[in-house]
Amino acid sequence: MKKYLLFVFVLLLMGCDKENFSNNNPYLPNYSFAYNINMNLPQYSNLQFPSNAVYINAGNTGVRGVFVFNTGSGYVAFDAACPNQALSSCSTMTLNGINVVCPC
Repeated sequence: MKKYLLFVFVLLLMGCDKENFSNNNPYLPNYSFAYNINMNLPQYSNLQFPSNAVYINAGNTGVRGVFVFNTGSGYVAFDAACPNQALSSCSTMTLNGINVVCPC
């Protein structure tokens, strides 16, 4: 039994390699951007209430724009490009309630 546990432990150690770990999505380029949202403007009024979202496509925001959600305890933003599809004419996700859906 001890030999079996030692074998499993060695396999776990060999399987954990930080240097070869890559968390990059092969379909989306890594873009960095900054965008300020003026919550007093009417197009962002949905963000004043929890569980609401807005789509922002202002030139340099993400690959295909971003979705900004009010979670009730803060705000999160997601790129509007579908993470499971190569960039194409149909790879911009659409907002459907509190979900974003890829039309491809």
